[in-house]
Amino acid sequence: MLIGFPVLDTPTESPYRFEDGVLTLLSEEREFNEFSLVIENQLDTERFENSLTRVDIPLLDRIITLGTNHPWSTANLDLIKQDLAGAGGSLVLTNAETDDTLTFTFGAIQYPTRTPGTTKAQVTRLPLEGMVRKAGSTASLVITNAAGV
Repeated sequence: MLIGFPVLDTPTESPYRFEDGVLTLLSEEREFNEFSLVIENQLDTERFENSLTRVDIPLLDRIITLGTNHPWSTANLDLIKQDLAGAGGSLVLTNAETDDTLTFTFGAIQYPTRTPGTTKAQVTRLPLEGMVRKAGSTASLVITNAAGV
């Protein structure tokens, strides 16, 4: 007996686009030309106990980093000299055709103190990589994918 594969509908709307992204750090919208969000689950893969196979693969820790790259300007001085506890932020991507919204909300992003590098490029860049952490009762990362009307 053959079991049929389900029919999949190909999406016809356009995807989320980078140019529609809004990055908010320290309560201000920031210009950026790239970002990376890495979620690294630290798992205990050596839990065999008295068995030939793993009994469990528990989560030991989760490390979340946010990397962004900004044009250097005095308006971004607060990003490299912020409070040690960090500050919340968000990244919102939208689809103009469907009004769908994908939102990444960060509890607190802690950036190490860093100064911009010098290059021969016309625009000096400020690349940042920060640790995303929980802030009080606010989760470290909340991802919301809301469908438009």
